[in-house]
Amino acid sequence: MPGWPTAWTSWAVSPCLRTKPSKLTAEMAADFLGCCPEGVAIQSMAVAQTSQVLYAVCSEAINVVLPRINLELGGDLSDFARMQMGTNLLQAGGGAAFGLFADNYGPKAALLAAHSAAICSSAIFAAAHSKAFLYLGCIPLVAKHGYQAAQQVATLHSVRSSRTKALGRIGTAYGIGFLAGSVVITRLAVNFSPRGIAACSVAMDVCTWLVVWALYPESPRNDSEDLAERSQSPKNSGLSDLARHRYVPTLLVFKAVTTGSAGMILGLLQQFALDPFRLSLSSAGLMTTYIGIAYLVAQAVVAPALGNQSPRILVLGSSAVIGLSLGSLAFASGPISYAALLGPLVISSHASNVAINSALTLFVSQEEQGQVLGVSMACTSVGYLWAPLLAAGIYQHLGFPAVPLVAAAILGATSAISLLVLEYEAMPNST
Repeated sequence: MPGWPTAWTSWAVSPCLRTKPSKLTAEMAADFLGCCPEGVAIQSMAVAQTSQVLYAVCSEAINVVLPRINLELGGDLSDFARMQMGTNLLQAGGGAAFGLFADNYGPKAALLAAHSAAICSSAIFAAAHSKAFLYLGCIPLVAKHGYQAAQQVATLHSVRSSRTKALGRIGTAYGIGFLAGSVVITRLAVNFSPRGIAACSVAMDVCTWLVVWALYPESPRNDSEDLAERSQSPKNSGLSDLARHRYVPTLLVFKAVTTGSAGMILGLLQQFALDPFRLSLSSAGLMTTYIGIAYLVAQAVVAPALGNQSPRILVLGSSAVIGLSLGSLAFASGPISYAALLGPLVISSHASNVAINSALTLFVSQEEQGQVLGVSMACTSVGYLWAPLLAAGIYQHLGFPAVPLVAAAILGATSAISLLVLEYEAMPNST
């Protein structure tokens, strides 16, 4: 059977690469991916999801080894906290600018730019010989927005009815990479130092870049004509122009507060696992796996099931479910109940984020998809900026039960204001 390798490769690869795959194959693939049934859309989503799995593995590796490299270089917890805060600030500003870049140059350029930033940053971390050099590695993170770029692929190649499903599939791919990263790091830790693992992450990032460069399809339109049209379009005049869209500013503010409220727990979940709940290292590892599974459930099952909801339903549903999840955590009496009650919070908060992102993309033009996703990502970073600091202060003065209760109260007050604003925006004369 001398010809079997060629035949098998043709059978396995051709459904993704053919311009016009068979109707059954195209419909099945499109239904699974949440995209349009055209060959270009299927291939684009397949590449985006593959890149997200690899991207998540690399990101998880860096997140695990970075505190250890910081410790090797003489840094302490306060040094690492400052570095994390600086990273969040860079990514908050970079997310909005990156969205504008993606609108102007397309999703392929955005994916390549994001993975190039990941390569640069990880390489600097692996080679860092001082704390200053380590901080230098944070600068490329301003453009490390691979998840955001993949989300734009999903929005460009999906219709309104499947938008939430397409975005959920991107999140599912990232969640699979997150879980795989935990397994990979455990194996690599046997034979590699933290710097060695960071170097392996660089190699995998390079492979991801090559996958996108080689397999992501070029736009069927002439790029110069497309850029010329966008530069002349009044709809693409800048980020501030997003405020003219009904519901968009309200949903963005609500998302920032929702993310922050959940982040008061999720941003410090490992610290709370240690104090006051005193989880052992092995138990904390099991808790991380459980959270990863909950994240997958949110992205793969709950978010697609939500479909496209009105802004009012999104705000009501998100505040109710996330608020109940937060409130229940105030009654956690031990490590088992604490870990168990994190699951509903992870599922509700991440499913809400996907649904809000989906709604935001439906309220703006195609030329503004990258901008609105960028600002949405910036709102997530802003939420994680203030939440851990507030939660730490409340915990020190009032104890753990007060943290989720205050978070739920902040979410409830913001939800009430958001509902009033949405009611006003829904009035015909409000435009």
